[in-house]
Amino acid sequence: MRRSFTLLEILLTLVVLAIGLLGVISLLPPALTTADHVARSHEVCHQARVLQDALQAAALDPRVRLDAGGEVESLCLVLRHPAAEDELAFAADEQLFGSRACLLLPHGVDKVFSYPRGEVAAEIARANGQGTVALARDDRALSAEARSAGSSYSLPRADRAARVSFKLELQRAWVAGAARDDLYHVSLRFFVESADGERQPLQEFSSELYVPLPPRLPRSEGTWRVEELNAAADRLEQEAKRLAEGER
Repeated sequence: MRRSFTLLEILLTLVVLAIGLLGVISLLPPALTTADHVARSHEVCHQARVLQDALQAAALDPRVRLDAGGEVESLCLVLRHPAAEDELAFAADEQLFGSRACLLLPHGVDKVFSYPRGEVAAEIARANGQGTVALARDDRALSAEARSAGSSYSLPRADRAARVSFKLELQRAWVAGAARDDLYHVSLRFFVESADGERQPLQEFSSELYVPLPPRLPRSEGTWRVEELNAAADRLEQEAKRLAEGER
């Protein structure tokens, strides 16, 4: 005759099973948190590569403002990313330095320029010195709290519960004790922002950005694309060659 389980044995089995299930359930929140952290880190690394590519592309075609003597008054990049796509039309006119697409470079000055410089055109233009680098705001003079709390742009795929945003900081690079006006140190910082607006540092990347200097042309005051200046310099060089050959 087969012996059946007693009520006590069944209760003990249920208690042991419940303890095991509670142990498994307790592991779920850390696992979910880890999975979220891994997914966010993957997205940040992807966006860092996207922004680095955008910087490299913008450095190939910078915008330059020349003074009456043909000297560089300011140099900026037109950075293409979703937060500035609707303002790229301003990239060739006088509204450039108040556009969210404008990344002003600290050309010729030992300052730190952040990006973004503000949320609205008037604030951005004021921080950019209306296109005059000497008058532009030096973010190195701001406190650490003010620099951390400054403007940032949200990533396009960030979720609502915890937005991920970024900001850039640029300054001239120094090589062998001398400042380089064609080489810049770039710090790319990512932040995570909770629903209540609290922002915490997430990840940081550093790199160097080479921006070829434009040729010096007399009587070329205004804002130009560097490729336009290169084309003008080539035309002047060819004209000079033709004149030299004609004098022979």
